[in-house]
Amino acid sequence: MTIISRRTMLSRVALSAAVAGGGGLGLTRRVHRRVAVPPPPPPVALTAQLSAQQLLLAGYDAVRASGSSRAGQTARLQADVAAHADALRAVLEQYPGWRLTERPASSSSAAQTAGPSSAAAQTPGPSSAQTPGPSSAHPTASSSSTLQPPAGPSSAHPTASSSSTLQPPAGPGVPTTVGALAAATRRAANLAASNCAAWPVGESQAVRAVPLLGSIAGCLSTHAAILA
Repeated sequence: MTIISRRTMLSRVALSAAVAGGGGLGLTRRVHRRVAVPPPPPPVALTAQLSAQQLLLAGYDAVRASGSSRAGQTARLQADVAAHADALRAVLEQYPGWRLTERPASSSSAAQTAGPSSAAAQTPGPSSAQTPGPSSAHPTASSSSTLQPPAGPSSAHPTASSSSTLQPPAGPGVPTTVGALAAATRRAANLAASNCAAWPVGESQAVRAVPLLGSIAGCLSTHAAILA
């Protein structure tokens, strides 16, 4: 018969009490877990102004394609609008929410651009097709059906989704005449002026955004007067 000393018994009792206390503390203690919160989106004033600039760029392209006699005069104005768009993107890059929304869109558009070529590379040639039995009347009918291009207008423009991140502002479509371009330029100037006046003073990018919007408003006002 094994005799347990008093010291051994007391140490075992103390160990059992410590284990029980630790387990109870683990059951009653609240666990704090951090949940990843996405950053807020960039200011709508900047994204709307960038959409307006893109609409103007499309309008300049349309006016030049129409063979207008003033197409050469609009070349320098279009360069100014393109510079405005680049400056707006530089400010938007300072917002993490803009970077998160733009990078997946650019990667998906690149994947769609490479889609038709990769699909053509994976399409087996006629020599790799298995020869069916004599019971089939048209041995290549099923293989030719897989080579048909997808139906719908999206197949003609594989990168159309890249423009879905920035929709043009509500209103008339792309201006195709000099008069319509002047009206669209005037609306974009008024939008920049109102966004500049309403920009919060304590906003993180106010030092860059306010002067930029004010400069865009003044420059587009001059453009509208030239086009009128």
